[in-house]
Amino acid sequence: MEEKDYQSPSTPTEQRLAAAWAKVLGIPEQQIGRRDNLFDRGATSLSAVRLAVALREYLVEVYGADGLPFNTYFCNGDPIGVNILHVINEVYEANIAREPLQAGDLMLVDNIIFVPPIAGNPTRDHAKYSSR
Repeated sequence: MEEKDYQSPSTPTEQRLAAAWAKVLGIPEQQIGRRDNLFDRGATSLSAVRLAVALREYLVEVYGADGLPFNTYFCNGDPIGVNILHVINEVYEANIAREPLQAGDLMLVDNIIFVPPIAGNPTRDHAKYSSR
């Protein structure tokens, strides 16, 4: 986008988004315009996931975990009920590996955006694949 087309974020929501973009992209917040494209600014799919996590943390902070909508569907488009989501989360929690990455570990990253469990901590809950 040309500099003459730059429009600074004007609403509190736009300013919060610009701050999150700047943090993820490692650039000054003042360089993020309200009409910018995340990927044109240098984002990768991994930084987009980081941004999604940061925005989810903000929304949980503002609205609480119970205040966020559930928009979870089966592949055929039918909604997944809260009771099934709780079972999925219980199985996830019972089987997740939470270990800090160490030198020599191998992490496999798929091109799928992972949504952590409803009650989980999105910055800590992750599946770890290790070469150990």
